[in-house]
Amino acid sequence: MVERLQPIADEFGCEIEVLDVDEDEALEARWGLLVPVLLAGDQELCHYRLDVAAVRAYCRRFPLKSGS
Repeated sequence: MVERLQPIADEFGCEIEVLDVDEDEALEARWGLLVPVLLAGDQELCHYRLDVAAVRAYCRRFPLKSGS
């Protein structure tokens, strides 16, 4: 998922933070069966597969790049 997400993150000026769900009991309890999961803060954008449309829609709501 990260590989496919990176170009979108670059386009919108976002950073990707990868967390290993298996390394954190709380994350594993919440997301273990839905991995990979893509969150924006506490909001789940997608799981299992990258939902490009959902990610782009989210990024358009919160543009980070200025002037481009």
